[in-house]
Amino acid sequence: DPDADRVGAAVKNPSGEYEILTGNQTGAILLHYILMMRSNQGTLPKNGAIIKTIVTSDMGRVIASHFGLETMETLTGFKFIGEKIKEFEETRSHTYLFGYEESYGYLI
Repeated sequence: DPDADRVGAAVKNPSGEYEILTGNQTGAILLHYILMMRSNQGTLPKNGAIIKTIVTSDMGRVIASHFGLETMETLTGFKFIGEKIKEFEETRSHTYLFGYEESYGYLI
């Protein structure tokens, strides 16, 4: 992907064959890893938030909630995620941690 905002991943299943992960699965794995590492390092902000689009799985919300974080939803498209990040910066209401959509797009 020329602008490097998409990621594809595959894992080996128990039969030794590769299975391609969905954008929702990859996003959940990335999100959990980022939040777990920041939590372990003591750098997870209390006002942290993730952003997902309305068509993205709610697994990210479950993961964020586990870490005591809020999830915001936007319409589909990075434009809307970007607008929410800008709002966070202007109002200082939340600290942006991760944004994604099911179409294999992630903003880390």
